[in-house]
Order: sequence, then C-alpha cells, then structure tokens
Amino acid sequence: MLNRSSKSKKTIKRKNTYMVKQGDVYLVDCTNTINGMEGVHYVVVISNNEYHRYYNNAKVVPLTSKKLNKLYPHEVLIQSDIRNGLSVTSKAMPDKSATVPMNPHLTGKTKVGHVNEYVLLKLLEANTKTTSR
Repeated sequence: MLNRSSKSKKTIKRKNTYMVKQGDVYLVDCTNTINGMEGVHYVVVISNNEYHRYYNNAKVVPLTSKKLNKLYPHEVLIQSDIRNGLSVTSKAMPDKSATVPMNPHLTGKTKVGHVNEYVLLKLLEANTKTTSR
C-alpha cells in the first residue's frame, strides 16, 4: 500500500529566467507580432518587472523614426542617446502596443538600452489613455 500524507502539495509557479525589465529598449521583428507593423523595429517594454518574473511575454510599445513632424497627443517623442541605444530620435506609438513572447522575440542579444524614468512615465500614461477609450 502507498503511504499518502495528509499534507496537500502546493503548486508553485515557476519563475521566469529572462532578465527583461520595464523600460528596456529591444530590437524586435514586428512581423506577425504587432498589428500593422512589418519588419524590425525598436520597442520599449512597459509591462512591470513583477509580471516578468512569472510570465514568458511582455507588453511593448513600438517606436518609429518616420513622420516625426506629426506627433499625436498620445505619442511620445524619445530623443536618441547612449543610454536608450537609439541612433535617431523616434516616437513611441502606444496605440500599437502589443504583448510579445520573450523568446525568441526578446532576448539578451537584442537589448539596446533603457529609457529614462520620465519617458517611461509618459509612455505608461499614454498607454493608459489609449487602452481606456
């Protein structure tokens, strides 16, 4: 006979091993991932770090360097600098935010930098406005 203990086993969700952090800038192939976007684009991770500990995906906002002269109220202008890894000034498009799998789309090889606190707060605020319509 099998000896079964009265203690119930708790299922512990495994923790994610990827090091994606909120505010990181990645180079991602957006084809079939972000609606209306083709090819490789820079994206900013906006989902929080606690979420990344348990799930293998991240919410991202894509960036573009086109049509910078036409900036909508929900879009955020990001100046290029060494910390964020952007070579040209770009604008974030929170209306095109999407959830992408961390692997193979977000890996350590494609991380290019990290946006500053001010830009991250503006992105989170803009994302809230576009998703609450």
